[in-house]
Amino acid sequence: MSIPAPVTATYWIETDDPKAAMTALCRGQSVGNPTHLTPYETPDFLHKWQATYKILQDSLEKYVKVEVKWPVHNFGHEGLNYLLSVLMGGQCDVDVIKGCRLVDLDLSSLIRFYP
Repeated sequence: MSIPAPVTATYWIETDDPKAAMTALCRGQSVGNPTHLTPYETPDFLHKWQATYKILQDSLEKYVKVEVKWPVHNFGHEGLNYLLSVLMGGQCDVDVIKGCRLVDLDLSSLIRFYP
């Protein structure tokens, strides 16, 4: 059985610390609190459920272009409100993120849930 493609979002992030910002965004928008892990958040759990990121362009002034990939099974049948919350809900609460703009989104992997 093949692994389904992830939900992929591209952002311009304003930050002085891209690695800390993206680590907090990926953890906070996929598995929970970005700074405190629970005993249930084992390395296997994080590998399966946590979003990952890749820096696409280092910086344009204080902005960094990043691509974030969420495992498609994070969304299931939770609904579009949940999806929107993940895409743009918690980024503004992360201290090291000063600004965040969603610039591209690939939802093709969700077609099986939302035909």
